[in-house]
Amino acid sequence: MIEERDLLVFENEEGQEITLELLEYFEFEDEEYALLVDATECQDEACDDCDCASHGEEMEIIVMKVIVDGDNEEFVPVEDEKLDAIVEYLEESYADEDDYDDQDEDDEE
Repeated sequence: MIEERDLLVFENEEGQEITLELLEYFEFEDEEYALLVDATECQDEACDDCDCASHGEEMEIIVMKVIVDGDNEEFVPVEDEKLDAIVEYLEESYADEDDYDDQDEDDEE
């Protein structure tokens, strides 16, 4: 089954369009944020001719603040001062999740 991707088109500083894939939303300090990645990088682990994260390379993750106005969502860059705190929060959250997954695997044995 092919999983549908949530793709968003943005314009960078040079005026070029870039397509990002929305990975997930999360809340930090009562504000909504989103994790995005470059959608042009390969997502297919069966692919043999690319160097994307699916093949062991690290993929750049972009964090953006989400401002909801009615039915519209606006994605805005995160201020540098806040970005450090968000990255720390995410690292801790995913570390806790990894620890939980490791416990589940141990329980299954």
